[in-house]
Amino acid sequence: MFQRILVAVDQSEIGELAFTTGAFLAKTLNARLMLVHVISPAALSGLTPVYPIPDAVYAGGYDRAMTEYQQAWNAVEQSASHLLQDLKERAIADNITVDVSSPIGEPAHAVCQIANHWQADLIVIGRHHHSQVGELFWGSVSNFVMHHANCHVLLAQKSSEQSTP
Repeated sequence: MFQRILVAVDQSEIGELAFTTGAFLAKTLNARLMLVHVISPAALSGLTPVYPIPDAVYAGGYDRAMTEYQQAWNAVEQSASHLLQDLKERAIADNITVDVSSPIGEPAHAVCQIANHWQADLIVIGRHHHSQVGELFWGSVSNFVMHHANCHVLLAQKSSEQSTP
């Protein structure tokens, strides 16, 4: 039934659960696996925004800010690369055919776009259980994917959290 399973992963416990669920299904069904970790500019939310500042006003400030931002961005990309490489090696060890992708963008939209482009039959994605207020401000990647994907969606979540309304 499912021959192309896309798994959206991040570096959380829920991301690991999504991976193990997707890998189990891929192995059981002899399906191809696509691991996706979206690199979001929001990952750098703790940095001061980089705006062009005339050097005459603040000599060297812009260059310093750009260097810090680039270093932080490189660390985020490297972290994503290591995560995907580790998960890919684990899938290959289980004889699963696996592809990886780490696009830059807004996670919910990127997951749906990649699933469409790759022609996924199933998306496995973790559900983080934000509070209602949190969902209002941050939204829910899994909720967006559930409502906008053109294929089946399986939510991976911790059992103890399933009982909360």
